[in-house]
Amino acid sequence: MVEDEVLAPPVDIYEAGDSLVIEMDLPGIGLEDIRIMVSSGCLVIEGEKKEAGLAEKPRYICMERSFKSFRRAIQFPVAVEEKAGKAAYRDGVLTVKFPKKQKLATEEVKIDIEK
Repeated sequence: MVEDEVLAPPVDIYEAGDSLVIEMDLPGIGLEDIRIMVSSGCLVIEGEKKEAGLAEKPRYICMERSFKSFRRAIQFPVAVEEKAGKAAYRDGVLTVKFPKKQKLATEEVKIDIEK
């Protein structure tokens, strides 16, 4: 990996009933190190995976896990109620749910004119 590279954790995006659900794997990341924002029809999840605060820095024999910032921007694939989003973080998986916007009426509606 390049030293300045930002991680982009894997996500699953799916519709469940009247909701859009985004799940992101964030193992080993503290809840206080995750930020979730919505801007211009896009969900942005970012934060930092920090190295454990050991008294003495270990001499690694093998180090495949990285400790860096991460950022993922996801364009909503369907219209959602952005202000009604809810997030939960359990067992290293962040789940963010948004209710989908109700579809506009497709049937013809007559509107009376007041006299």
